[in-house]
Amino acid sequence: MMMWSVLLYALLTGCTAFSGNLIYLCVLRFLTGLAMGSEWSTGIALIAETWPREARAKGAGFLQSGFGWGTLIAAVIWYALSSFDPFGADNWRVMFVVGALPAFFVLYIRRGVDESEQWQQAVRNKQWSATGSSDESNLSAKRPFTLKQVFSERESVRRIVLTTILSIVTIVGWWAVSSWLPARTAELAAQEHVVNAAHWISSVSIVYTVGAILAYMLSGFIIDGVGVAGFSFWPSRVRWRPPFWPMAGSVPWKACWPSRQSTGSLRSVVRSRGLPFTRPNYSMRRCGRPRPALSSTPPA
Repeated sequence: MMMWSVLLYALLTGCTAFSGNLIYLCVLRFLTGLAMGSEWSTGIALIAETWPREARAKGAGFLQSGFGWGTLIAAVIWYALSSFDPFGADNWRVMFVVGALPAFFVLYIRRGVDESEQWQQAVRNKQWSATGSSDESNLSAKRPFTLKQVFSERESVRRIVLTTILSIVTIVGWWAVSSWLPARTAELAAQEHVVNAAHWISSVSIVYTVGAILAYMLSGFIIDGVGVAGFSFWPSRVRWRPPFWPMAGSVPWKACWPSRQSTGSLRSVVRSRGLPFTRPNYSMRRCGRPRPALSSTPPA
């Protein structure tokens, strides 16, 4: 799944460079977004299933920092393009061509990334339930259709609804800031009669992204110190904070908290469909310090 998502994301991004009209551009960006969502979710699932509990929050933060590093590289490239203007009005097409380069990363995934042992063991043991339920409907020898299985369990649906709301709030907040920032920078540049406002827009994007990268990478360590619950409510108790912190910090938290609540056979596939979970079937105060399971079945 990861190979296909990375490949499709890169190819669709590259094809966007040849957009001739708005409809073609919108269709390609929509398809690219589907591939990107699948790429991120499968990466988080792989972190949750292969990294030890005590390092999972850090791993999620490091993983998400890749988004920041990519954005930073893109901002630097755009700064150079806007400075030298080699292709005039078609400079934006170069950015999408650069976005096609990750297609070569598929070669590494094919050779160097294996399926997690936890996922393979769950498939061998026919653990089809999304929430670890021992209901008879989950004991079938034949593997059920994943989406049907997920929505057939009441507890699974509840978790999906809760974390979908959480994800929507997070993404809306991030897009609101990242979309408003360039426009506000251009407005301020016009008020100050700056000659080249594009340089300031790129510069602000670079600074913003550097802050996000730091938040991504540090949040996992902070979670280990204050706990998952304490970290999740921290932004609401701070009266002033950098705009990048709530979104960046929420990523490892959302990966850490639900990572043990579903069986391995479903987790990768469900997350690849963009369907997250919220609460584990045992209480977890910190990623590296889970409390004993409430059920008789020990956590994987």
